Amino acid sequence: MKINGEVASGSSYDIAISEDGKKWIFFRIPPTITSDQVKEILPGLNPNFKFPRSKTEIGKTLDEFMAGHSVEYLE
Repeated sequence: MKINGEVASGSSYDIAISEDGKKWIFFRIPPTITSDQVKEILPGLNPNFKFPRSKTEIGKTLDEFMAGHSVEYLE
């Protein structure tokens, strides 16, 4: 994608919740949120669940981004 005319690549993660498998609610996990904040919003989640951290890099193509990408988790 492009942000302010520059190429930007990254990773993002969502949590999807459904009580009946038909209606879903999706939550995007922003890069600045903490695990405690996610757990406040969604208190019923398994406490051992690890949340991956979203990341965006400006000026890198997707191939360049993925070459050095590793999954990091929220603290």
